[in-house]
Amino acid sequence: MKHAFLSAALCLSPAIASADTIAHWKIEGKSDKYLKDEKRDHDLTSTCETVKPSGTALVFPGNSDSGMLSAPDHKDWSNPSQTIEVFIKKGNDDGFASMVGHFKGEIGAPERQWLFVLKNAVPFLILQDANGKSHEISSGFQPLTLDHEYYLGVTFDLEAKDPDDRVVFYMKALTKRGRPERAKVASTVEKLSVSNA
Repeated sequence: MKHAFLSAALCLSPAIASADTIAHWKIEGKSDKYLKDEKRDHDLTSTCETVKPSGTALVFPGNSDSGMLSAPDHKDWSNPSQTIEVFIKKGNDDGFASMVGHFKGEIGAPERQWLFVLKNAVPFLILQDANGKSHEISSGFQPLTLDHEYYLGVTFDLEAKDPDDRVVFYMKALTKRGRPERAKVASTVEKLSVSNA
């Protein structure tokens, strides 16, 4: 049984506090609007006909179902400066779990332009550069704990001159007080691959 994130937002600014939200999905299963974008026309569709809301998650029955949600392609998804935020409950999907991404077709390379993922329960950003090479960037955070709820964020600004200023990760366990942990990570990626995903 798969559970989707509680909420996801995509922004067009490298500063979370001042970002303009260009898409916001609140996947709580409390009404018939659980796949609707609250900001624009980026409503989600599902690859699974049997997806259904259940409390504060979406359930994708069966092991053969990919359980993916998608929004129509838009120039916003290819912007070289973005902030991506999600609220999730860590499930038992250790290994590789995609949270939010821009890719064409299947999740596997070389079709992905960018992905915000959990890899062995650690937040990663995967970027595909203009030459089609994938770059896996680890947050360096401790692995998430099963069944705990988290706020996760990543900001990337590929136009920043200093490679040390291009990627910043954020993480906060929602049961703890205080500000999110923050980790700056250098990246050599300066441009994203072209995608009509």
